[in-house]
Amino acid sequence: MRRWASLERWSALRRNEDGQELVEFLLVAPLFFLLLLGMVDFGLIFGGYVTMRGGVEAGARMASVDNYGTATSCSASDPTSEMVCTVIARIGSLPGMTASSLQIGINVPAGAVAGDDVTVCASAQLHSTTGLTAPFIDGRTASTSSTIRLEQNPQFGSYGAGSTAVTSGTQTVTGMTCP
Repeated sequence: MRRWASLERWSALRRNEDGQELVEFLLVAPLFFLLLLGMVDFGLIFGGYVTMRGGVEAGARMASVDNYGTATSCSASDPTSEMVCTVIARIGSLPGMTASSLQIGINVPAGAVAGDDVTVCASAQLHSTTGLTAPFIDGRTASTSSTIRLEQNPQFGSYGAGSTAVTSGTQTVTGMTCP
């Protein structure tokens, strides 16, 4: 009889599960929140990349028809700066990316005529919006380019690394060399 009493006491202790759910939650919660916030950051970065890609493609199209009129104020009035301002306006805001790190490049051959190719490219540094994924995301760069055939003789020239920075509205952009 004594033996059964101690077994019953032991069984009662083993069935006491107070706090088990809390411990399980504390073990799983960090991984869950990392995945959740990682998805938020990835979604914003992907949206920013799609926006940048669309803006570069629209800018390349505008370059192919030599249309560089912009509705925003541009820091210079030469055709190349006007084309850079057009690309900036087409790109717009970049969620998930640092806007001040935006670089744009326009590559046209010297003496280009209709039928030659023009390449427009852009890059920007990624930025963690949530902060939790910053060690994995911050400092990395997203870039895109678009090449299209010129339909008209261009009035603008190439814009790349070493070119004078162009300001459109409140955004200042430096040049980059297109791949």
